Amino acid sequence: MNKKTIAFISVVVILSFIIKMMFIVNNPLDPIQDFETLYNVAVNLASGEGFTLDGYEWGFQSYGYPLILSVFFRIVGTTSIFAAKVFNVILSTLTLIIFYFIFDKMFEKKLVTNLCFILMAILPNNIIYNAVLGTEVLSVFLLSIIICMNFYLKPENKVNLVIQGILIGILSLVKPFFMAYPVVLIFVYLMKEKNIKYIVKYSIPLIIGFMCIMIPSIIKNYNQFGEFIPISYNGGFTLYINNNSENTRGTWMNGYKVRSTESFKNRLMAVGYDITPDAAIEKQENLRNAKASKVYKEEAVSWILSHPAEFITLGFLRLSNVYFTGAWDIQNWGFEAATLNRFTAQGNRLFKVFMSFADTLIFMLSISFVIVCIINIKNIFLKKTDIKLLLTIWTMAFFCAVYFVVEGQARYNFPCLFLMTICFGVLLEKTLHSENK
Repeated sequence: MNKKTIAFISVVVILSFIIKMMFIVNNPLDPIQDFETLYNVAVNLASGEGFTLDGYEWGFQSYGYPLILSVFFRIVGTTSIFAAKVFNVILSTLTLIIFYFIFDKMFEKKLVTNLCFILMAILPNNIIYNAVLGTEVLSVFLLSIIICMNFYLKPENKVNLVIQGILIGILSLVKPFFMAYPVVLIFVYLMKEKNIKYIVKYSIPLIIGFMCIMIPSIIKNYNQFGEFIPISYNGGFTLYINNNSENTRGTWMNGYKVRSTESFKNRLMAVGYDITPDAAIEKQENLRNAKASKVYKEEAVSWILSHPAEFITLGFLRLSNVYFTGAWDIQNWGFEAATLNRFTAQGNRLFKVFMSFADTLIFMLSISFVIVCIINIKNIFLKKTDIKLLLTIWTMAFFCAVYFVVEGQARYNFPCLFLMTICFGVLLEKTLHSENK
């Protein structure tokens, strides 16, 4: 890497860092809903109160983010909301550097690498989510490391595979659906190598590393709740409220609004859960009842199997919600109403222009992913296909499969943005190649 490239990376990273810091300093956003819960658990962990919330044992949501954030709190000696936002800025800045190395390995043309890098630096989502105390920034940091390792390091290296397994385990603690990601990596290398013996040798150290994280997590939760819970126990409820005959939009809804049979109510009551037409009470019941998740999951699976057409329709609605509703999430989660209300008339006009810009970028990236999938529909099963393209498309397919089954909202496109940017770069490079012929 020459001095000119190092200078370019440094300038973009520093400017991006300054913009992010200016945003969190000038946007006094307090955490709400799940973000508030995760922050409060991190504070309790840093204060020596363990995995607790409001005085009771907590495990409803994934605990990776509050656990790692609590370590940062201990290092800096404060549990302030601003410190948590600074933690996000540090992670997102490191992630941006990793993005450059991913793009540099992916693309032949330096112009494409640089354009994708700048896009990731100025993308509104990547700036605004630094103020949101959720799993987004940390999960992308970890995923980008895993992708980068697969781009640069030989998969035959057992130490590399063990480290990747450990990172996937940590990533799973942050977002539990990544527990299935080792299967994605194994499948990608199966498509590339077409050699079962090779895949077995590849899989063993990867799984060993992964289980180094998962086994302690399972033991922790069993000691805490007396149940087999790999990470959290909100999966059953989430599956239930997103897969039922009352859900017509593919988004979150309160569980008490779902028409339920007496049999289902009785099974919930048997584990100490009573359905109540009150959102606040429902939330508390879910937070404090680890046994209800299994009952919810059984009911959701039963509905899916008996309503396949409705399930498929909801699945496509969810994907549409994630990838083709623009960037409304950054306004919804990244700004308080009081902040928006203080805008002048000119400020409101500028903010609408900004949101239109953000919407356009998300649509552009999503369409790029769809086009790349269509033109590579055969190649993704072929040995000759570049491993980097295989990994990009199959990782995106993994996200789509997850969102097809569970909830769909624009916030969930965040961990996919750099992968969709790779797809945009692939199309741009093909266009430049064709023009040079």
